[in-house]
Amino acid sequence: MTAAADDDERWADALGGRGADDSPTAREASVLRAAMLARTPIDADVPSNDPMRERALIERARRDGVVGAPRQRPVWQPLAAAAVLLLAVGVWFVGRSNEEAFVVRSAVDGTVRIETNDPAELKRALLKDLRAAGIAAHGYERLGTEGIDADLPRELDDAQMSVLERYQLVLPDDRVLRLEIVGPAE
Repeated sequence: MTAAADDDERWADALGGRGADDSPTAREASVLRAAMLARTPIDADVPSNDPMRERALIERARRDGVVGAPRQRPVWQPLAAAAVLLLAVGVWFVGRSNEEAFVVRSAVDGTVRIETNDPAELKRALLKDLRAAGIAAHGYERLGTEGIDADLPRELDDAQMSVLERYQLVLPDDRVLRLEIVGPAE
Protein backbone atom coordinates (compact mmCIF):
# COMPACT_ATOMS: atom_id res chain seq x y z
CA MET A 1 0.00 0.00 0.00
CA THR A 2 1.14 3.56 -0.67
CA ALA A 3 1.72 6.09 2.07
CA ALA A 4 -1.40 8.07 1.08
CA ALA A 5 -3.53 4.90 1.19
CA ASP A 6 -2.07 4.02 4.62
CA ASP A 7 -2.87 7.54 5.81
CA ASP A 8 -6.47 7.26 4.50
CA GLU A 9 -6.85 3.86 6.17
CA ARG A 10 -5.64 5.24 9.54
CA TRP A 11 -8.02 8.18 9.22
CA ALA A 12 -11.03 5.94 8.44
CA ASP A 13 -10.14 3.55 11.28
CA ALA A 14 -9.81 6.40 13.80
CA LEU A 15 -13.06 8.02 12.62
CA GLY A 16 -14.80 4.66 13.06
CA GLY A 17 -13.31 4.26 16.56
CA ARG A 18 -11.08 1.34 15.57
CA GLY A 19 -7.61 2.87 15.50
CA ALA A 20 -5.41 3.75 18.50
CA ASP A 21 -2.58 5.16 16.39
CA ASP A 22 -0.85 8.40 17.53
CA SER A 23 -0.25 9.83 14.05
CA PRO A 24 -1.48 13.33 13.18
CA THR A 25 -4.06 11.82 10.82
CA ALA A 26 -5.48 9.51 13.50
CA ARG A 27 -5.55 12.37 16.04
CA GLU A 28 -7.45 14.58 13.58
CA ALA A 29 -10.00 11.84 12.91
CA SER A 30 -10.36 11.17 16.68
CA VAL A 31 -11.08 14.85 17.34
CA LEU A 32 -13.66 14.87 14.53
CA ARG A 33 -15.25 11.69 15.94
CA ALA A 34 -15.44 13.21 19.44
CA ALA A 35 -17.05 16.39 18.04
CA MET A 36 -19.62 14.40 16.09
CA LEU A 37 -20.50 12.24 19.07
CA ALA A 38 -20.82 15.30 21.35
CA ARG A 39 -23.52 16.87 19.17
CA THR A 40 -27.12 16.12 19.92
CA PRO A 41 -29.13 15.60 16.78
CA ILE A 42 -31.84 18.13 16.01
CA ASP A 43 -35.26 16.55 15.98
CA ALA A 44 -36.68 18.37 12.98
CA ASP A 45 -40.26 17.80 11.97
CA VAL A 46 -39.72 16.95 8.31
CA PRO A 47 -42.54 15.25 6.45
CA SER A 48 -41.57 11.94 4.88
CA ASN A 49 -43.37 12.85 1.68
CA ASP A 50 -43.66 16.45 0.49
CA PRO A 51 -45.14 16.63 -3.00
CA MET A 52 -44.51 20.36 -3.33
CA ARG A 53 -40.83 19.92 -2.47
CA GLU A 54 -40.53 16.97 -4.86
CA ARG A 55 -42.11 18.97 -7.68
CA ALA A 56 -39.79 21.93 -7.01
CA LEU A 57 -36.72 19.67 -7.02
CA ILE A 58 -37.76 18.01 -10.27
CA GLU A 59 -38.39 21.37 -11.95
CA ARG A 60 -35.01 22.65 -10.77
CA ALA A 61 -33.31 19.50 -12.08
CA ARG A 62 -35.01 20.01 -15.46
CA ARG A 63 -33.94 23.67 -15.55
CA ASP A 64 -30.36 22.74 -14.72
CA GLY A 65 -30.35 19.99 -17.37
CA VAL A 66 -29.89 17.15 -14.86
CA VAL A 67 -33.18 15.53 -15.85
CA GLY A 68 -34.78 15.77 -19.27
CA ALA A 69 -38.40 16.67 -19.86
CA PRO A 70 -40.78 13.72 -19.86
CA ARG A 71 -40.96 12.28 -23.36
CA GLN A 72 -44.26 11.77 -25.05
CA ARG A 73 -44.58 8.42 -26.76
CA PRO A 74 -45.44 8.84 -30.45
CA VAL A 75 -48.97 7.79 -31.34
CA TRP A 76 -47.70 5.32 -33.93
CA GLN A 77 -45.97 3.08 -31.36
CA PRO A 78 -49.16 1.61 -29.83
CA LEU A 79 -50.61 1.25 -33.32
CA ALA A 80 -47.49 -0.60 -34.49
CA ALA A 81 -47.65 -2.89 -31.43
CA ALA A 82 -51.30 -3.67 -32.18
CA ALA A 83 -50.48 -4.41 -35.81
CA VAL A 84 -47.69 -6.80 -34.81
CA LEU A 85 -50.04 -8.53 -32.37
CA LEU A 86 -52.74 -8.91 -35.03
CA LEU A 87 -50.19 -10.25 -37.49
CA ALA A 88 -48.96 -12.81 -34.95
CA VAL A 89 -52.52 -13.94 -34.19
CA GLY A 90 -53.22 -14.21 -37.92
CA VAL A 91 -50.11 -16.29 -38.55
CA TRP A 92 -50.99 -18.55 -35.62
CA PHE A 93 -54.57 -18.94 -36.82
CA VAL A 94 -53.58 -19.80 -40.38
CA GLY A 95 -50.69 -22.05 -39.33
CA ARG A 96 -52.47 -24.07 -36.65
CA SER A 97 -53.47 -27.58 -37.46
CA ASN A 98 -57.14 -28.23 -37.99
CA GLU A 99 -57.87 -30.28 -34.89
CA GLU A 100 -61.32 -31.17 -36.21
CA ALA A 101 -59.85 -32.74 -39.33
CA PHE A 102 -60.44 -36.41 -39.80
CA VAL A 103 -59.88 -39.04 -42.46
CA VAL A 104 -62.22 -41.90 -43.22
CA ARG A 105 -59.72 -44.72 -43.71
CA SER A 106 -61.67 -47.90 -44.37
CA ALA A 107 -64.84 -49.89 -43.97
CA VAL A 108 -64.33 -53.47 -42.83
CA ASP A 109 -67.32 -55.75 -42.15
CA GLY A 110 -69.62 -52.74 -42.24
CA THR A 111 -67.60 -50.80 -39.65
CA VAL A 112 -66.20 -47.48 -40.82
CA ARG A 113 -62.80 -46.56 -39.34
CA ILE A 114 -62.10 -42.83 -38.89
CA GLU A 115 -58.68 -41.42 -37.99
CA THR A 116 -58.44 -38.05 -36.18
CA ASN A 117 -56.19 -36.15 -33.77
CA ASP A 118 -58.85 -36.13 -31.02
CA PRO A 119 -61.10 -39.21 -31.22
CA ALA A 120 -63.14 -38.35 -28.12
CA GLU A 121 -63.91 -34.84 -29.39
CA LEU A 122 -64.92 -36.11 -32.85
CA LYS A 123 -67.16 -38.72 -31.22
CA ARG A 124 -68.87 -36.05 -29.07
CA ALA A 125 -69.40 -33.76 -32.08
CA LEU A 126 -70.69 -36.56 -34.32
CA LEU A 127 -73.07 -37.87 -31.65
CA LYS A 128 -74.40 -34.36 -31.07
CA ASP A 129 -74.97 -33.79 -34.81
CA LEU A 130 -76.57 -37.21 -35.36
CA ARG A 131 -78.93 -36.76 -32.42
CA ALA A 132 -79.77 -33.18 -33.45
CA ALA A 133 -80.77 -34.52 -36.88
CA GLY A 134 -83.10 -37.06 -35.22
CA ILE A 135 -80.90 -40.16 -35.64
CA ALA A 136 -80.82 -42.60 -32.72
CA ALA A 137 -77.10 -42.97 -31.92
CA HIS A 138 -75.06 -44.05 -28.92
CA GLY A 139 -71.34 -43.85 -28.26
CA TYR A 140 -69.01 -46.31 -26.61
CA GLU A 141 -65.34 -46.78 -25.79
CA ARG A 142 -63.75 -50.19 -26.14
CA LEU A 143 -60.06 -50.98 -25.64
CA GLY A 144 -59.00 -47.38 -26.26
CA THR A 145 -61.12 -47.01 -29.38
CA GLU A 146 -64.03 -44.61 -29.48
CA GLY A 147 -67.11 -45.85 -31.31
CA ILE A 148 -70.61 -44.95 -32.40
CA ASP A 149 -73.52 -47.14 -33.38
CA ALA A 150 -76.51 -45.46 -35.03
CA ASP A 151 -79.76 -46.81 -36.42
CA LEU A 152 -80.65 -44.85 -39.53
CA PRO A 153 -84.28 -44.44 -40.61
CA ARG A 154 -85.47 -45.96 -43.93
CA GLU A 155 -85.88 -42.54 -45.49
CA LEU A 156 -83.36 -39.83 -44.55
CA ASP A 157 -84.38 -36.19 -44.58
CA ASP A 158 -82.10 -33.34 -45.72
CA ALA A 159 -80.69 -32.67 -42.21
CA GLN A 160 -79.79 -36.34 -41.73
CA MET A 161 -78.14 -36.58 -45.17
CA SER A 162 -76.26 -33.36 -44.44
CA VAL A 163 -74.72 -34.89 -41.30
CA LEU A 164 -73.58 -37.99 -43.21
CA GLU A 165 -72.09 -35.83 -45.98
CA ARG A 166 -70.34 -33.49 -43.51
CA TYR A 167 -68.53 -36.45 -41.95
CA GLN A 168 -67.98 -38.17 -45.33
CA LEU A 169 -70.04 -41.20 -44.34
CA VAL A 170 -71.68 -43.50 -46.88
CA LEU A 171 -75.22 -44.69 -46.24
CA PRO A 172 -74.93 -48.37 -45.26
CA ASP A 173 -77.22 -50.86 -46.96
CA ASP A 174 -78.48 -52.30 -43.66
CA ARG A 175 -79.16 -48.79 -42.26
CA VAL A 176 -76.90 -49.47 -39.24
CA LEU A 177 -74.01 -47.03 -39.00
CA ARG A 178 -70.99 -48.51 -37.15
CA LEU A 179 -68.01 -46.21 -36.57
CA GLU A 180 -64.63 -46.70 -34.90
CA ILE A 181 -62.73 -43.47 -34.21
CA VAL A 182 -58.98 -43.76 -33.58
CA GLY A 183 -55.98 -41.47 -33.19
CA PRO A 184 -53.42 -40.97 -36.00
CA ALA A 185 -51.58 -44.09 -37.13
CA GLU A 186 -48.09 -44.27 -35.68
